[in-house]
Amino acid sequence: MPGQVPQPALSPVRGADSCTAQDELIHFEKDLGEFIAEMSVRKITHDCFSMHISSARKITNPLRLTLRKDGGVIVSRLMTDDSIFLENLPFGNYAVSLSEDALEKGSCFFEISETGLHA
Repeated sequence: MPGQVPQPALSPVRGADSCTAQDELIHFEKDLGEFIAEMSVRKITHDCFSMHISSARKITNPLRLTLRKDGGVIVSRLMTDDSIFLENLPFGNYAVSLSEDALEKGSCFFEISETGLHA
């Protein structure tokens, strides 16, 4: 419509195990070995996004979630409950890994840009 400004949005995820899109919020699941990660990503500005990562099953032992961008660690947090929320992340290439007792349980890679999320 004339005079309307386009709103930020993400395209559906390519390569995810399953995916649903709801407005500009993208939900997808990734099999990380012993762990099924349910991830939600929302574009919040023209160059940033937020991400919610949760477990498809109850976490009995704490897991360490590490998010890397371009080889460097952005955040590494202990997941003592079933989810973690990360915000104001710049677009780019990321790796998410989960470890338990210093042993990696699984990882996945994705890219997020203005054009969408590619997992």
